[in-house]
Amino acid sequence: MAPIAIDEQANGHTNASLNAKAASFTPAQQTTSYHATSSQQAMSAEASYAAHNYHPLPIVFSKASGCSVWDPEGKEYLDFLSAYSAVNQGHCHPKLIQTLIEQASRVTLSSRAFYNDVFPKFAEKVTSMMGFDMVLPMNTGAEAVETGVKIARKWGYKVKKIPQDKALVFSVQENFHGRTFAAITMSTDPESRENYGPYLPNVGSVCPSTKKVLPYNDIKATEEAFAAHGKELAGFVIEPIQGEAGIVVPDDAYLRRIRELCDQYNVLMICDEIQTGIARTGKLLAHEWAGIKPDLVFLGKAISGGMYPVSCVLGSKEVMLTVEPGTHGSTYGGNPLGSAVAIAALEIVEEEQLTQRAQRLGEVLRAGLREIQAKDPMIKTIRGRGLLNAIVIDEGKTGGHSAWDLCMLMKEKGLLVGRALKIAHVKGDHHQKAGERGGGGGGTGAGAVPEIQAPLPPPPPQVSKPLRVSERRILARWRKRKRRRRPLRLIQRRGHLLTWVVAAGQKSLSSHLHYTAPPRPALPLFSPYPPRSPWAFFPFPTHLSLAPRFSSLSPLPLPSTKTKEKKKKKKKKKKKKTDQPPPSFLLGQTHPPKHHPSRAPARHHRDPNPKRPAHHLRRRRRTALAEGEEGSRGPAGGGEGGAYWG
Repeated sequence: MAPIAIDEQANGHTNASLNAKAASFTPAQQTTSYHATSSQQAMSAEASYAAHNYHPLPIVFSKASGCSVWDPEGKEYLDFLSAYSAVNQGHCHPKLIQTLIEQASRVTLSSRAFYNDVFPKFAEKVTSMMGFDMVLPMNTGAEAVETGVKIARKWGYKVKKIPQDKALVFSVQENFHGRTFAAITMSTDPESRENYGPYLPNVGSVCPSTKKVLPYNDIKATEEAFAAHGKELAGFVIEPIQGEAGIVVPDDAYLRRIRELCDQYNVLMICDEIQTGIARTGKLLAHEWAGIKPDLVFLGKAISGGMYPVSCVLGSKEVMLTVEPGTHGSTYGGNPLGSAVAIAALEIVEEEQLTQRAQRLGEVLRAGLREIQAKDPMIKTIRGRGLLNAIVIDEGKTGGHSAWDLCMLMKEKGLLVGRALKIAHVKGDHHQKAGERGGGGGGTGAGAVPEIQAPLPPPPPQVSKPLRVSERRILARWRKRKRRRRPLRLIQRRGHLLTWVVAAGQKSLSSHLHYTAPPRPALPLFSPYPPRSPWAFFPFPTHLSLAPRFSSLSPLPLPSTKTKEKKKKKKKKKKKKTDQPPPSFLLGQTHPPKHHPSRAPARHHRDPNPKRPAHHLRRRRRTALAEGEEGSRGPAGGGEGGAYWG
């Protein structure tokens, strides 16, 4: 849908038609040539033309507003993942849309070769709101991480006087800072690192002296690393709450001790708040829970409310001014369009008191989940802060089901949640034991870890929905039974989307659900990369009994389970009478023209002797002609498609 026309004389800022009329935004119903018309079309096209660097849930977002999203078929879902905390303000907030349209009518890009009149206001707003001196703008979270690592090294050489090429930047185990080179160098996830080496030197989570990975929430190991490499250490990058590792909340004493060590050894403490920041955890920034202030902070995602890519690095003047003109930058960094949207997004956080709301609703959500946990031992742990939460499911009590299966079941009930990436990729005996990483936060355990990250503006009834869905519809189906297992059928009764079915056959269910997630969602058979796991799918069944069933493991449709003897006979359609006149070629004739298409009789009324005279026709036919009725089959009107003869 094209944006509302802008008054050129008003320059886009005084047009009253752009003012928000309500607290929620109603998405446009029309589609254009650049919108997929169905979920199947969208997923098939992406599989054919886009690189396969994700394996998302088989859901297509077509429209969104607040906490709700709709697929192209019109089914509504409640979004409790929030684009990994990028839409804390809710989808399509009216103030953000208004700001985007207004600024787009003025100027969208100046590059940093020139000044613009919006970025200075954004710089003033974000630094004063977050309590830092200066900001360096970028576009994506991964860019902010790369920028922060460069600043730490620059500061180490210029201020701390570390010998050239000796500066170290430490991270910790199971972190997630993005997928650029500095980020994957710091990562310990094998899937993120495989076949991308060699990596950046002197950056990562492995302590050079011990050759061991620094565990998260382990004070002793951290102290040893600082004692061994404090002189060459320029920065220590840490997530206040580890997000993709499974919402792991560390002890407040752990973060405070890191702050003390950084002060003692003159090291920059760097907090990655890209996912945890902007009111998500019940504080404006998650490190505030520990009562500390880092030297550098990375922000992204919700700083623009999911409306436009914006990220930044915040720090003190002493640190930020080590970056000189021409040594770092971005064409789009600090652009007026992104800056305007970011200002509006930060204003929404203040005006709607999203920080207090996240803290209050998070307590409600965790209290409800603990009530369910008391009834069902399948839930191993509930952890989180604010509206950043995770549920650890004991996979030993789920009959072989995983976090992916739970996400699929929740999706069938209209609730969208995510799964922890670091846990989703762990298979077989590689699961970590609970508490292996030490500290009060503990390990993620050998369990499935669904993530719950609701948008911050939802009313209380929407927060309670995952509690009802989890207790009544999902956990009850996963309780361990002594009876023989039956295939778990994830069937959506009304069939709006590609829905999944476990093709269990004669084997047990656990042997089929050995994948935490299929490598790709179920796709039509013409996809160049069909899924390899033993799943089948229904393509858009209006009535599931009539839908063809396909298997991702076979190039042909699965054989029907019905035998020929059980097939129902088709009922003959009753002849409908009509008041329309007889076909034109019948008027004044006793038989149809010789070459007319209707000369060929219908199969079930075939005349064994089509050349016999008209008086040999059945009495019913002669009566129909006399009364002006059309033939037994086909439309009236003569010519092509005239009446069929028997």
